Amino acid sequence: MIYKLSKSEKLEDRIFTMRIAICDDEQNELHYLHALVERYNPKIDVFLFLSAESLLESMNTYSFDIILLDIEMEGTNGYTAAKRLKTVQNPPLIVFITNSAEYTYRGYEVAFRYLPKPVTFDVLSDVLSSAIEQIVPLKLTINENGRTHVIHINDILYIESSGHKLAIHTKGSIYECHMKLCEVESLLPVDVFTSPHKGYLVNLDCVDSIRESRLTLKGDVHIPVSRRRKKEFEQALFRFVRRLR
Repeated sequence: MIYKLSKSEKLEDRIFTMRIAICDDEQNELHYLHALVERYNPKIDVFLFLSAESLLESMNTYSFDIILLDIEMEGTNGYTAAKRLKTVQNPPLIVFITNSAEYTYRGYEVAFRYLPKPVTFDVLSDVLSSAIEQIVPLKLTINENGRTHVIHINDILYIESSGHKLAIHTKGSIYECHMKLCEVESLLPVDVFTSPHKGYLVNLDCVDSIRESRLTLKGDVHIPVSRRRKKEFEQALFRFVRRLR
């Protein structure tokens, strides 16, 4: 299933896989922000860092959805760290937190929001809710043999259907679940995913080339293209590429 709120459901009830990093070289401030996030929703996984260097090093192992980042820190400052964080695959939303207005305008080049200290619970709650509204539709949760996996839709190459079973091929793994292709298709962005052949959904951002009866995805993956769907698929690919220009 994909994260999608029902009319009666609160946003905070659907963030059990949300990962937030907090980075501040003042330990009291670090724990204060941690307490505010826990008050907002205790189900959020929170990671604490006392330096930008340790945060950047952790990105080799972990990925985060949101980073609360102080700017004025010893060593690498938050602004420099944020520019590096924006280059990673599926970059996190960055919320700058600082005492100074020096980086206010420059900060918006890389940050989702800019919050002056002291941060209040109400202000942080509004920012987290706004951030989560952007993040939630980008994730797919898959139940595979009783184990839940969270997949970023940008990592999906293609989805293949066989009966009531789906194989979701990502850039690093294959996940299987019992769903119909039409069910997952209705939940994915139609301008990014489309079907070149019965039983397949393809991420248009992963297409390298298309020939008469097959297309090639990144990683030299080949997918059949049916004659009936070829024109419609090519038009969808053309619209997608035009939007990227």
